[in-house]
Amino acid sequence: MKRIHKITAVALTATTIALGSTVLAQPANGMGPGLGPMGGMHGAMGGGGPMASGDPAAAIDAHMDELKTQLQITASQESAWQALSGKAKEQAQSTTAMRAKMQDPGVSAPERMAQHTEFMKQRVANMEGMHSALQDLYAVLTPEQKTKADKWFGAMDGHGMAANPQRQAEVARLGADVMPFSVRATTHIFTKTAEGGTQRVVAKDLSDAPQIRLVRAHLHEIASQFRKGDFSGPSHIHGNEMPGLAELKAAKPGEISIAYRDVKGGAELTYRTRNAELVAALHAWFDAQLSDHGADAMAGHHHHGNMSMQ
Repeated sequence: MKRIHKITAVALTATTIALGSTVLAQPANGMGPGLGPMGGMHGAMGGGGPMASGDPAAAIDAHMDELKTQLQITASQESAWQALSGKAKEQAQSTTAMRAKMQDPGVSAPERMAQHTEFMKQRVANMEGMHSALQDLYAVLTPEQKTKADKWFGAMDGHGMAANPQRQAEVARLGADVMPFSVRATTHIFTKTAEGGTQRVVAKDLSDAPQIRLVRAHLHEIASQFRKGDFSGPSHIHGNEMPGLAELKAAKPGEISIAYRDVKGGAELTYRTRNAELVAALHAWFDAQLSDHGADAMAGHHHHGNMSMQ
């Protein structure tokens, strides 16, 4: 039982980071990775929630208040709760300040890359700062509260980001503007490797020849676009603040090799680069797509030169 709660504490850490940074990764138009059950209980994408007003601090307060209510924090647990809540607000403030700094359109590509690198380092530092506070809170929760927390955070998609059905529905709607095939009739499989990773799209019905043709034509097309640094498709679907996207756009021509091949039921793109920062960007980009596509996407794993599905 201790092992189960220890694993859950790790998931809670990732989720709490989502409160303070993934929420704030929302671009100005309100799009970005969603928060699932913590989106003001579905208010994040709606017209009246705190995210709709563009106020990240208010969003953090709303999410933390909702979580506090769900866990029924007691007076004896209040100090541990306030420590965690305070860390979340500090993170919100620092992330907001960094985002404001990154809005300057006059910076060069290397300067933009440096800003994103600094932002990623800041997020890691924030994660380390919140980890202790979260552990302290989890340690004083009752078994019943831990069960509630387990259920609450069970909506996490496994990548440190909360799955939001409304966000995923919006992504599917926008995806129809870019992808000629049906998102619901296909599965996106993202596999990370040491040099980058693979992006595979296959029809759920392997006998669906029309979908397979559309998948292959689309992946052919975007491979050509991506090689030119044109990521307008993902920007339209997932938003300009999509994790990893700015770094991929700023990559020098040829710095990322992109190979296309047909696979059973669809097609696959393989990304390779010797640049460690671009590898990290590709992995962050994959994670964002896994979260946004929900049940229509899955992670794969790579071993001995072969790709497998989890």
